[in-house]
Amino acid sequence: MSDRENFAPPMPLPAKILLIEDNDDDRAFFRRVFARRADEFSLLEATTIEAGLNYIASENPDCIILDYDLPDGTAIQLLARWQFADIGDMPAVIVVTGHGTEQAAVDSMKLGAADYLPKISLLESTFVRSVRHAIERARLKG
Repeated sequence: MSDRENFAPPMPLPAKILLIEDNDDDRAFFRRVFARRADEFSLLEATTIEAGLNYIASENPDCIILDYDLPDGTAIQLLARWQFADIGDMPAVIVVTGHGTEQAAVDSMKLGAADYLPKISLLESTFVRSVRHAIERARLKG
């Protein structure tokens, strides 16, 4: 853990993370990351947008890690659906992608995503920092 991570402000523990990811290998990566920080994060998993929406309604996650391209739609579709429906406050959302575009990043951020991260360059420390910051920003807004 870097010195910067040691000075992060404390968060109510554990933060509830919803991972919406259909790729088995990517899910395994995220599981490992959060398992190493089980005292800080608890992980829920879904493989489709619809399953994710069910978890959002019942579990009220602090942060959603959202794969851009899912079997039943895209991150843009989920974010737009959330923004234009009267569902309530959106938790922190981090969009992750294996093959995104600059326009997809811009569109995701315009629709409320806290961050947009390419999987190819995803480092565990950078990812965890992004999750912590996204949760903190969402809590400050709420």
